[in-house]
Formats: sequence, structure tokens, C-alpha cells
Amino acid sequence: MSTIFIILTIAFAITSSITTFDKRLIQAKREGVLPSDQPMLPSWVSFIYWIHIGLIIAMFVLNWRYALVLIIIGFIFAVLPVWEMIGNIIMSPFKPKQKKKNKSDIAVEKFIRFTEEWRKITGFKNKSPFDKEFIGTEFDPFTKETREHLKEIEKQLEEEYNNLSPEDKAKFNILQKK
Repeated sequence: MSTIFIILTIAFAITSSITTFDKRLIQAKREGVLPSDQPMLPSWVSFIYWIHIGLIIAMFVLNWRYALVLIIIGFIFAVLPVWEMIGNIIMSPFKPKQKKKNKSDIAVEKFIRFTEEWRKITGFKNKSPFDKEFIGTEFDPFTKETREHLKEIEKQLEEEYNNLSPEDKAKFNILQKK
């Protein structure tokens, strides 16, 4: 095997791994596996895709049988996560780092999620669980009894909803959206 085929094979492996890793990131983001704010690879990776196509063409011109075998092996490695793992290793210095969340960001997210759940369970759509009117009542979010009471209310509401006819469920869903 000549030196040119060794160089083309190594270049093919590198470009295959980078392009496969980029494709998997795009697919994961499109399917919702990755969050929408997840940083992607730099835009210059698209040039590597064109280099990859050029390598395939060059190998076909030089030796079409070797190129065909290499493409089949490359396809097998793409189906298996081989190219993806190698691409992840190669591109790790170039992947933008996602900002780590500090404690206050996490606390705000938990507060928002808690408030939304409290509003859903109690039915108070425009009120805060921390209003003075709820302190010391059965809707006070800080007491264990309140949490248990809210869970009971939620179960009762689910049972009532499940006992509704399909027409009534449709009407309820329409009213819920308003």
C-alpha cells in the first residue's frame, strides 16, 4: 500500500469522526435530547465536511475498490458509535463550554417550578404561594400538612377528571386553556 493511501485513509478517519460527531449533535438537538441552549461545534466544521467529500472523490479516482471498502467500513463505524467517540475526543478542545449553573440559578429554577406546581394544584393561577394571605392556612407551602393536603386535592381532582365523560373532558380542556 502506498503512502498516499495511508495518508488518505487517516484523513478519511479523522474527517469521518468529526462529521459524524457533528451530525449526532445536530440530531440530538433536533430530537430534543440536548437542550436548545446547548452550544454546538464551531461553524468551520462544515468545511471539514467538504474536505471529507473531497477525500472520498480522490480515493475513488485513485482506486475505486479500496475507496468502496473504506466507505463500507466507515459506514459500519458510523452505525456503531466508533466515529462519534473519536470525533468527541478530537473536537473536545473546540466545543464551547456550557456555563455552569451557580446555586442562585438552581434556586430560581426550583422556585419557579414549585410555584407552577402549587398554582396547578391549588387552582390559584395569579397568586403566589408566598402571599401573606396563605401563611398559616392550609395552602401555606412551607408546612408538611399543606404538601400532603395539596397532594390529596390533586388526587381528588384527577379522580373527578377521570370520571368525566369525553365531551365534558373536552369542554374542561378548552376552559383550562383560557
